[in-house]
Amino acid sequence: YIESHDNYIKVYYMNKGAMANYLLRCKLKTIEESFANSSLMRCHRSYIINADKVKVIRKEKEGVYIDLDSDKVKSIPVSKGYSQKIMRYFGSDSV
Repeated sequence: YIESHDNYIKVYYMNKGAMANYLLRCKLKTIEESFANSSLMRCHRSYIINADKVKVIRKEKEGVYIDLDSDKVKSIPVSKGYSQKIMRYFGSDSV
């Protein structure tokens, strides 16, 4: 997944079974546009996820969260503005 920190992004990935990250000076919007026809999807103003790595989408009292296919990755929040797009992609119209 990719997390935004102002004008920087952190790209998180698995490397030999361990979570690693790479810091880039780039905006999340640039990544979103560059990879528009890929499995990378915006789910929050601060996060992009790889849809191929989604294990489960959870609806809780506090909001909607995505769990990826590694236990080493925290739950990724889905904002209200992106929730319908995410649910449509994964085949559910209700959030």
